[in-house]
Amino acid sequence: SDSKISRMHEFGQVVTNPGGGKIAVPLSARTEMFTGDGRLKKKYRKPQSISNVKKIFLHGKGYLAKIAKKAKTIIPMYILKNSVKIKPRLGFYQTWDDMQNDRINILNQSIQKTLDKTK
Repeated sequence: SDSKISRMHEFGQVVTNPGGGKIAVPLSARTEMFTGDGRLKKKYRKPQSISNVKKIFLHGKGYLAKIAKKAKTIIPMYILKNSVKIKPRLGFYQTWDDMQNDRINILNQSIQKTLDKTK
């Protein structure tokens, strides 16, 4: 495929915000934000749509945190980063290359079957 997203997952890439701003990366310690299989829940995909979320700075790093007014607590939910490195994870090309001998055998068998039918 010629998709930029599939290429990013296949080979890995450093992702930055095209607008030049920071990227909000969910903190993995906030397990309530994730489904059982590790995907981010729909309501947490857009940090700007969550109520009472403010930008805060702790120890020189930027965070988006939910401010619980009644309990008077600050709950960090996202860290703000300039870029994120996506690790290569699909392995389609590696699998395709590893199957080179099998591919040739399958093609040869198919050609032989076709030739046998035409006799």
